[in-house]
Amino acid sequence: MDAKDRRIAELERRLGLNSRNSSKPPSSDGYKKPSPKLLRGAGQLRSGGQPGHQGKTLQQTETPDHVVEHNVKICAGCQKNLEEAEASRYVLRQVVDVTGLVIYFSIASVILSGRLV
Repeated sequence: MDAKDRRIAELERRLGLNSRNSSKPPSSDGYKKPSPKLLRGAGQLRSGGQPGHQGKTLQQTETPDHVVEHNVKICAGCQKNLEEAEASRYVLRQVVDVTGLVIYFSIASVILSGRLV
């Protein structure tokens, strides 16, 4: 009986081996993924900005490099022509592009107009 117990213990030990606790390659783990380990314990600080942290907002510039205006010409819902209609509101967005290895900021203002008929 003692030999059988040793054999069972050895087989159970082999079943418990994976790429993390042996020299087996990760491909031998199959489809079983180990559960991710949390770096933070329960009750510690949450990810993201913490309470009391003062945030920083990138303010819009008064002098963008170029301005792109998008005017609505046709209503997406009823297909009416909106070119002669008066704009009911404007939405201003600014896009900052950083290009290449040399840091170059290109700031574009985008004006979206919504029209009512």
